[in-house]
Amino acid sequence: MRKSWRLMATVFMGIVVPLCVNRCILCSGSHQTWLPTVYYGFLFSLYNISFSVMEINHLAFITTSAVSVEELTDLSAIRFAIFKMLKQMLYSEKKM
Repeated sequence: MRKSWRLMATVFMGIVVPLCVNRCILCSGSHQTWLPTVYYGFLFSLYNISFSVMEINHLAFITTSAVSVEELTDLSAIRFAIFKMLKQMLYSEKKM
Protein backbone atom coordinates (compact mmCIF):
# COMPACT_ATOMS: atom_id res chain seq x y z
CA MET A 1 0.00 0.00 0.00
CA ARG A 2 2.81 2.39 0.91
CA LYS A 3 4.55 1.87 -2.44
CA SER A 4 1.43 2.79 -4.39
CA TRP A 5 1.05 6.04 -2.41
CA ARG A 6 4.71 6.82 -2.99
CA LEU A 7 4.36 6.14 -6.72
CA MET A 8 1.24 8.29 -6.96
CA ALA A 9 2.92 11.20 -5.16
CA THR A 10 6.03 10.89 -7.34
CA VAL A 11 3.99 10.92 -10.54
CA PHE A 12 1.96 13.93 -9.38
CA MET A 13 5.15 15.79 -8.39
CA GLY A 14 6.69 14.97 -11.77
CA ILE A 15 3.67 16.43 -13.55
CA VAL A 16 2.94 19.39 -11.29
CA VAL A 17 6.43 20.87 -10.81
CA PRO A 18 7.07 21.57 -14.52
CA LEU A 19 3.56 23.00 -14.90
CA CYS A 20 4.09 25.32 -11.92
CA VAL A 21 7.27 26.88 -13.25
CA ASN A 22 5.97 27.41 -16.79
CA ARG A 23 3.28 29.68 -18.13
CA CYS A 24 -0.37 28.84 -17.66
CA ILE A 25 -1.35 26.42 -20.44
CA LEU A 26 -5.05 27.23 -20.25
CA CYS A 27 -4.52 31.00 -20.11
CA SER A 28 -3.01 31.60 -23.56
CA GLY A 29 -5.37 33.71 -25.61
CA SER A 30 -7.86 34.06 -22.76
CA HIS A 31 -8.55 37.45 -21.22
CA GLN A 32 -10.07 36.09 -18.03
CA THR A 33 -8.18 37.29 -14.97
CA TRP A 34 -9.43 34.56 -12.65
CA LEU A 35 -8.16 31.65 -14.76
CA PRO A 36 -4.46 31.86 -13.72
CA THR A 37 -5.49 32.03 -10.07
CA VAL A 38 -7.58 28.86 -10.36
CA TYR A 39 -4.94 27.12 -12.50
CA TYR A 40 -1.99 27.80 -10.21
CA GLY A 41 -4.12 27.33 -7.09
CA PHE A 42 -5.06 23.85 -8.24
CA LEU A 43 -1.46 23.01 -9.13
CA PHE A 44 -0.06 24.26 -5.84
CA SER A 45 -2.69 22.41 -3.82
CA LEU A 46 -1.88 19.21 -5.73
CA TYR A 47 1.83 19.87 -5.10
CA ASN A 48 1.24 20.31 -1.36
CA ILE A 49 -0.83 17.14 -1.13
CA SER A 50 1.85 15.17 -2.99
CA PHE A 51 4.61 16.65 -0.83
CA SER A 52 2.69 15.72 2.33
CA VAL A 53 2.26 12.15 1.11
CA MET A 54 6.01 11.97 0.50
CA GLU A 55 6.72 13.34 3.98
CA ILE A 56 4.43 10.80 5.64
CA ASN A 57 5.98 8.03 3.58
CA HIS A 58 9.51 9.04 4.61
CA LEU A 59 8.54 9.17 8.27
CA ALA A 60 6.81 5.79 8.06
CA PHE A 61 9.90 4.29 6.42
CA ILE A 62 12.12 5.62 9.19
CA THR A 63 9.93 4.10 11.89
CA THR A 64 9.86 0.69 10.21
CA SER A 65 13.58 0.59 9.38
CA ALA A 66 14.94 1.83 12.71
CA VAL A 67 15.96 -0.84 15.19
CA SER A 68 16.12 1.27 18.34
CA VAL A 69 14.77 4.58 19.59
CA GLU A 70 18.23 6.13 19.30
CA GLU A 71 18.50 5.11 15.64
CA LEU A 72 15.01 6.47 15.00
CA THR A 73 16.00 9.78 16.58
CA ASP A 74 19.24 9.92 14.59
CA LEU A 75 17.54 9.16 11.27
CA SER A 76 14.81 11.73 11.95
CA ALA A 77 17.38 14.36 12.89
CA ILE A 78 19.45 13.68 9.76
CA ARG A 79 16.36 13.84 7.57
CA PHE A 80 15.22 17.08 9.18
CA ALA A 81 18.68 18.66 8.86
CA ILE A 82 19.00 17.74 5.18
CA PHE A 83 15.48 19.00 4.50
CA LYS A 84 16.20 22.34 6.16
CA MET A 85 19.54 22.65 4.38
CA LEU A 86 17.96 22.01 0.98
CA LYS A 87 15.17 24.45 1.73
CA GLN A 88 17.72 27.09 2.70
CA MET A 89 19.66 26.47 -0.51
CA LEU A 90 16.45 26.77 -2.53
CA TYR A 91 15.41 30.08 -1.04
CA SER A 92 18.83 31.65 -0.63
CA GLU A 93 20.03 34.08 -3.21
CA LYS A 94 23.40 33.34 -4.74
CA LYS A 95 25.27 36.33 -6.06
CA MET A 96 28.00 35.74 -8.59
